[in-house]
Amino acid sequence: MEDRRIFDRFRADLPLKYLNPRENHEGQGYTFDLNAKGIGLVAGEDLPAHTPLEMWLAVPDKGEPLYT
Repeated sequence: MEDRRIFDRFRADLPLKYLNPRENHEGQGYTFDLNAKGIGLVAGEDLPAHTPLEMWLAVPDKGEPLYT
């Protein structure tokens, strides 16, 4: 399978919290990679593909979580 990504992915292991606004449900997980257009996410539950999420990433030495 041909890789058609425009942006390179970077390995990143960052804890995060997320909110599914459609279900008004919160959860926790972590990233395994990042790029300019997305986040590779491991969640503690199954999430359907293309589920919109609000996320707060715990970035080291940043203080407040990064909201995306």
